[in-house]
Amino acid sequence: MNKIFGFLVAYATFLHQPTCTNAAIGQGANRAEFLTLCKILQLHGAKPQITEPQLKGDTIEHELNKLNLTLSDEDWKKKFNKGGASTNDEPRIPDEHKSDQTWNDRWPKWLKAREETKTAEKESEVLRQANMHTLTPAQKKWAAQQLQPILERVEQISRLQKQEYPSTKFAVLKTAQATIKEAIYGAQAAGDTDLANSKLYPSGKPTTAQVACEGAGASHKAATVAGTILCLCAKASSGAEGACVPRQSYTTQWDPNTQNEQAVWTDLAKYCPRSQSKEFTASELKQHLLAIQTAIHSDEANKYLGTFLKTGCDGDAGNSICVKYNNAVTTPTNLDAVPWLDKLTRLEHALSEAERDAAGAEKLNEKLEAEKAKALLLFAGAQKVVETHNPVDGRHQTPEQRKQPGLICGAHNKSKTACLGAKCKWGGQKDDDGPCVVDESKVAEQTTQAGTGNGPAGTSASIGCERHGTDKAKCEAEKTGDKQNCAWRKGKEGEDDRDTEKCRNGGFLVNKKLALSMAVVFLSFVTF
Repeated sequence: MNKIFGFLVAYATFLHQPTCTNAAIGQGANRAEFLTLCKILQLHGAKPQITEPQLKGDTIEHELNKLNLTLSDEDWKKKFNKGGASTNDEPRIPDEHKSDQTWNDRWPKWLKAREETKTAEKESEVLRQANMHTLTPAQKKWAAQQLQPILERVEQISRLQKQEYPSTKFAVLKTAQATIKEAIYGAQAAGDTDLANSKLYPSGKPTTAQVACEGAGASHKAATVAGTILCLCAKASSGAEGACVPRQSYTTQWDPNTQNEQAVWTDLAKYCPRSQSKEFTASELKQHLLAIQTAIHSDEANKYLGTFLKTGCDGDAGNSICVKYNNAVTTPTNLDAVPWLDKLTRLEHALSEAERDAAGAEKLNEKLEAEKAKALLLFAGAQKVVETHNPVDGRHQTPEQRKQPGLICGAHNKSKTACLGAKCKWGGQKDDDGPCVVDESKVAEQTTQAGTGNGPAGTSASIGCERHGTDKAKCEAEKTGDKQNCAWRKGKEGEDDRDTEKCRNGGFLVNKKLALSMAVVFLSFVTF
């Protein structure tokens, strides 16, 4: 087996070596090279398969901000109304937040969201689109709290998306078609019907086929795909009939000195029909370039594309019909820097990077949509929230939270871990064999805690300490056992009317500023 494999490798190597023989070059000698170049020719007019991705971060973040405004209290909304010395004054960042970079970054977004949700009709529409138009105030407050981590993630993903995938990373998508055209026909020619007057040769017309088909690097005369095809396929003086297309009929003999490239090209181009595909990928372009590189062969110093017998690439059937890259064996750039190869190689690299970046941007779009979907599911959870008006048990609770402690504990008789996690007492000898019973000390603690606070986890503001109004005596008499629930005092940081003495919660929890914490970002769940 090894001997057979070795023979095949040696034979394949032999086939790729320049052939020194006195036999004339026959029909179809350069057909394989022509068909490969034809595939590149067919890219003319096609565009990259991918398009620049539409980043969804800003859109979704704006939708979130709009819903935030509809769920916020009136005090928060007023911060964005026009006011000041003149009714035409624009809203300004509060003095205490002017040095806060987060506020400065978000303020324009909040203003824009407020402008689009100013009327009751617009607010109702935002809630309807979010499927939250039937929620009670308590349910909206619960939904708002649950949305906070979702909103933070959306803002972070949006920021990352803009940083990692700016439009500049997709610039190649706008220039790819022009690059393909220049690689095939050159910068001077408009297309395959505009090749007269030596437009294939930017540095002036070559006087012979050999001058047109030999050179090195950026100054090589065969600087285009079309010029390369002429060297391999056109019938020059003493050339071969049908070097690329057997039994091809020639109406014009190629003579670069007479600038008759257009007539010669018209004879050849019909054997490379236009592709039906209007798009291409970096992978397809790379395959074509690899096929060309594979077809190129060499002697000790030079590299060749096409059939080389002897002398030089002069188009003579008794010598060689080919393209020669002088000294490219020892100086690889003499091949790599040939204009059409260089342009297409750079295009393939840039297009490949753009495809990877587009995929990365779409993954972040998917993450944004996933966060949006999570927020949609909050509606179902919010519907389960009920509001009680017992000052001691004044919480926004789900039905699970409202279960009697005994019912909750009894559900965990088979798991010590779950039992203790529910703040119950484990009475079993084994971790999976209870009973799980009520821990009376923790029930008392939870009951006491439930009576304090004025946010979602505390007494509702309308039935909490504020219900005592200006009655200082009743305020200070509000107790649960020895615990003072309310206090007659001025406001602390984060509370409203800080300079006014009134009945406030004894345990300081921020409720009036809930909208401030929600104001990060918010959502609307349908495309506007």
